[in-house]
Amino acid sequence: MKKVPDIGFRALRVDSSCYKDVRKTPAEVEQGALDLDEDNTKEGRSSLDLLFECLPTFQLPYTSSIDVLSGEPFGGYTVCSVNGGQLLACFDKDIPESLIRGMADFDPKPSYVVVAEKSLPDSAARTNFAEIFKQSANALEGQTQIRII
Repeated sequence: MKKVPDIGFRALRVDSSCYKDVRKTPAEVEQGALDLDEDNTKEGRSSLDLLFECLPTFQLPYTSSIDVLSGEPFGGYTVCSVNGGQLLACFDKDIPESLIRGMADFDPKPSYVVVAEKSLPDSAARTNFAEIFKQSANALEGQTQIRII
């Protein structure tokens, strides 16, 4: 990803949601087809598109600083830090447990962490994701709020 200098100006435009409408009635749902709806992101949407759609959910302004983290344990994955780590986000496919632990151990402790549903390949990975952040909670800094989109 090319590093673009921050010149203090960000232009945003209104567009439709980044997500497909995958809502179905119970009669339309088939057990074997549940995995087909796993990726509900519209084609052509970038990680930044998804991140900007998440900001209002966490009451963060669009003017928040956004940095892409690199180095261990983030190498090879696009992990975005908003407001110096207040929110961490990764929308890459099949992220490893080491990356999740790195996000949980990030200093300063993030208030919010968001990942895409495609980032966690199965229900065991989703459960581990939640448990890792529960275990990283402490009385002084509290617990990180997590969201899977």
